[in-house]
Amino acid sequence: VLLATTFLTQGLIAAWVYRYQWDQSGAKWFLIMVGTGMVWVLPYTFFFVVTNPTYQYVAHGIGFFGALSTVCAFVVFASTYTEAGFHHNRLLQAHLGVIIGGYLLLAPTNNMHHLLFADFRAVSEPFSYIAVQRGVVFWGMLLSLQIPGLYAYYRLVTHLRSSQRHGGGQLILFIVGALSINTLDYVDHLTTLLPMDGFPDALLGMFVF
Repeated sequence: VLLATTFLTQGLIAAWVYRYQWDQSGAKWFLIMVGTGMVWVLPYTFFFVVTNPTYQYVAHGIGFFGALSTVCAFVVFASTYTEAGFHHNRLLQAHLGVIIGGYLLLAPTNNMHHLLFADFRAVSEPFSYIAVQRGVVFWGMLLSLQIPGLYAYYRLVTHLRSSQRHGGGQLILFIVGALSINTLDYVDHLTTLLPMDGFPDALLGMFVF
């Protein structure tokens, strides 16, 4: 229910931005980011209802692609919204392109190399689902995205402090929502506080976002 509500809420936000904020800087990339976020959320919306293992394998594959794409879109959104323009950097463009392209190339053949997903296993507590263990290349992708991701946060905060344009409250809420996703992902993998092992608990941060 929580993920379904998140999916519908994101759709309403996207419609509002398209209708009333389209002329604002960063609007296009905000919608792209919301769209990739919905790609991330949608496969998991029915994850605990459709318990077929094949569906859950595919859900993980699509969901993690949506997660990576959302981070990449977030970086470009921050660059366009703040008008900093750092997304025009050729090195950054190559970096983001390699991550998205690399995932699309490696995901269909993961069973042969296990570089994206090291292992899948059946879990029965607190629900019955297929858990995933991230592979070394996927970890590398995530860690490499921390650098442009943190810089994007820096540009947004700097913009918030220096800009006199309207929408400062909305930007604060956006930053808090985005940070909630990052925080839950860190807590998920650095501690044992969250109960669902092998499930992308960072998804729950999308509800705050």
